[in-house]
Amino acid sequence: MDYIFIIGPSAVGKTTLAKGLFEHYRGVLLEQNMVPEFAIPDQIDDPGLFEETLCWENVLLQLRFFHEKGLRNIVAADFDDIRVRELPLIFKGSDYIIWGPHGLM
Repeated sequence: MDYIFIIGPSAVGKTTLAKGLFEHYRGVLLEQNMVPEFAIPDQIDDPGLFEETLCWENVLLQLRFFHEKGLRNIVAADFDDIRVRELPLIFKGSDYIIWGPHGLM
């Protein structure tokens, strides 16, 4: 398996599941909230959009980096609903699953 994406609302056990999968498969664990803190430049018109976009692109770069280095069973968690819809297009051709609070999607 290349990627395992875990999605869902707060307090449904995403982090617990992600940690369990990581321990079982010994791959990579990456959560969107692991992106480093950064200052938003003053000239940015929409700081919220800038921050969200920068975080998303950072996570995608990390996911691809680990995969390119030969790591598999990359567990990725804590994506918002809008970004989850992009996963099938972005990771087309990869072996992945998306798990939500109602099971596999």
